[in-house]
Amino acid sequence: MRRVRCKSLILTVFAIAVSVIGAQLVAVAQEGGATGQVDVVELTLEDTIRLAVSSSNAVKIAMLDQRLAEIALLEQTAMGEENVSAEARKSAEQAYADAQKAVEDAIKSAAVSAESSYYSLLKAFDRVASAERALEVSENQLETVRVKFEAGIENKSALESAEQGVVSAEKSLRDARFALETEMIRFNLGVGLDISTQVRLVHEFKYEPVEVDLEESIAFAMENRDDIQKAVLSLEKAQTDLERRRQIPGYTKIDIERAEISLAKAEMSLESTRTNALIAVRNAYSGLLAAAATVESAAESIEKAKDALTKAQTRYDAGLATLNSLKDAERALIDAETKYAQSVYDYNMAYANFCQAIGIDYISVDMIKIGNGESAD
Repeated sequence: MRRVRCKSLILTVFAIAVSVIGAQLVAVAQEGGATGQVDVVELTLEDTIRLAVSSSNAVKIAMLDQRLAEIALLEQTAMGEENVSAEARKSAEQAYADAQKAVEDAIKSAAVSAESSYYSLLKAFDRVASAERALEVSENQLETVRVKFEAGIENKSALESAEQGVVSAEKSLRDARFALETEMIRFNLGVGLDISTQVRLVHEFKYEPVEVDLEESIAFAMENRDDIQKAVLSLEKAQTDLERRRQIPGYTKIDIERAEISLAKAEMSLESTRTNALIAVRNAYSGLLAAAATVESAAESIEKAKDALTKAQTRYDAGLATLNSLKDAERALIDAETKYAQSVYDYNMAYANFCQAIGIDYISVDMIKIGNGESAD
């Protein structure tokens, strides 16, 4: 097992450069649209995150707000220190810092959302593949039963059952394909592609369980979560303000009382934030363990399904089992393999959620390439 190594997302120039890269990916995706050809785009998770960030309105708005805050700060600088109070200058600087942080938060949010969408689409593809394999099994079963029925070996009931199996498998495939189309539309809209674009996801995922310590994770979260750091700063600011009002003449008792109330509220807010963080980390930890257990259980189910299929094949070859029991065993293996693949996607998402809960900027690609091919580690 590997210890937690959540990746830090470098945002200094990424927010601007990614829009250029994202635009290039969108342009590639939309080539051929004028000729009526169906666009097919191969995307890694890294590509998907770039597209999602570059097309995110939340990111664009945050960047515009950052620019407005920067302009306000520049205007104060141009006015000169003699014309701007220290308090106003400090307020403008804080507003700009807050705007920068909002851009980072928007990018992180878009990245995690894109990862979740990527896994959801992969699962939809897997469901279709599983349904196709199940239909193939049912059709082979029907063909075998029909031959035996015509030879007088199987009865009418067995033939009807096999026919119904094909009908049911066809319906399952139609449902899976419709769900895939819906998921594809949702995915495309999320990353800024035309809804008619056909996407092929090429990122491969393996199950690599992480070793985490709950108490260490909680301690890390208390030091590194953004909401806790913000609450701590608010508390420090309230303490400083109260001390200043007590020490500097000119403040009334009411002014001091207001500062005392603000300090009390800041203390309660920090306590509440820490409590919520504690719960969030414990929930994410529990979710990660549950996801790992699901993967391991799914892996065991595959082995059991393989063993059951081997036994069913042996019994069928010996004339001790029906064809239906053999095909049922084949379908059970298909289902087990599909559930395993989907559980791996769920585990990766649980890992991302855990990293986010403890206050690490998580991204599941090892590097984000910036504009000119440079890499951010």
